[in-house]
Amino acid sequence: MLRKIKQIFSAFLIASTTLSLNNFVFAEEINETPVNIQINGTFENKFDYQPIMRDNVVYISSYDANKIFGIENSDNEEIAIRKVAEEKGYLIGWDSDDNSVVLIDKDKLLQDIGEFNILNKFMDYSKNLEKQSNILTGTISADYSAFDTETNTYIPIKITGNIDGLTSDNNADIKSEINYDFSSIIPQEDLLSLSTIKNININCKIDNNSGKLYIQIPQIQSIFGINETTWFCLDIQQLLDIANPDFNLNYKDFLNLDNYKDIVKNNIDYTLNNNTLLNDIYTYEALKSVFSMYNDNSFIKEGNIYKSSFSINNEDVNYTINLNINVDENDSIISYNTSQQISSPNLINLEINSSLDEQNNINVLFNIDMENLLKYKFDANIKLIPTQDKPNYVPDTNSEIINIIDLLTSDIDE
Repeated sequence: MLRKIKQIFSAFLIASTTLSLNNFVFAEEINETPVNIQINGTFENKFDYQPIMRDNVVYISSYDANKIFGIENSDNEEIAIRKVAEEKGYLIGWDSDDNSVVLIDKDKLLQDIGEFNILNKFMDYSKNLEKQSNILTGTISADYSAFDTETNTYIPIKITGNIDGLTSDNNADIKSEINYDFSSIIPQEDLLSLSTIKNININCKIDNNSGKLYIQIPQIQSIFGINETTWFCLDIQQLLDIANPDFNLNYKDFLNLDNYKDIVKNNIDYTLNNNTLLNDIYTYEALKSVFSMYNDNSFIKEGNIYKSSFSINNEDVNYTINLNINVDENDSIISYNTSQQISSPNLINLEINSSLDEQNNINVLFNIDMENLLKYKFDANIKLIPTQDKPNYVPDTNSEIINIIDLLTSDIDE
């Protein structure tokens, strides 16, 4: 009897040891790590089973997936959280500091962002203006100064010019004459040799029907042995495809958007394809703050002016954007002005202003100051005059056209 008990006890020890060793080896091979889950800016802690990471994939139980995403499954099994989250339209990212998955319910985010009725009215105003046929005429001026490290001074170049053209239905045919003043850096006797590039003609055609921009600079092209009648073409759709191959942004669809919330949805979808942006507990509030920048609650009305202002201020950067929309007694938009300022201590100061008044006078100001590097100020004043004429916005059929992106990518390949 005693011998039989010893045999049973020995068998029990062997089985227990074997099982323990198997469990140890199994745990080592699986290498599971507990993880946290953030949902819409809040840590979720009411799980039936601890979420875990295995081989860089985070799993939750089907019971917990049902709580979060409404996934029905009678069997309790592991589910990869990324797969089910993306199927349900969630944004998903990873917060390495808290070892947690970042989940954002896109539908909730869109709801919390609010509505954009005022900005939609502004978009309608802008689109109607773009559809009209107008003569475009005006002047530009620019002051460019590069920092000379040898003398610790800025070397200035003055630029002036005229702009003339036609616009209609988002298409345009524009000609400009640009004059460069090198007198501050080049002796007078040497300026004659620069006559070729001192006065530059720039021709531009914008074909928004096909999403193409055509540029022609005859004087510069002749210097490089390129026929002066040749046009260089930038295909905007091709550029978008290269810049965002996974986003599938259609330029024409984007151009035809007439509801600002649809633009917001596209931007959120872009964020979905760049999930490295979703990296901490504050992401939800940050996205909501940025995307609600022009919602109806962001505007206050003072007299006949709707005013909206948004700013970010911290030790690294100060950013402010203002939009003022002027309306008449019927609440119809008659003019606007917008301004943006970006500054970073000891690095950059940037200012961009634009406005359109009741007489269709456009002003654009761009001013950048990068300490001990460069200063650049650009100012354009343009008048829009109604006309029945239509622009010739595509080059002649017999013109040589060089695709800029194909040209650049072929140089890279070679």
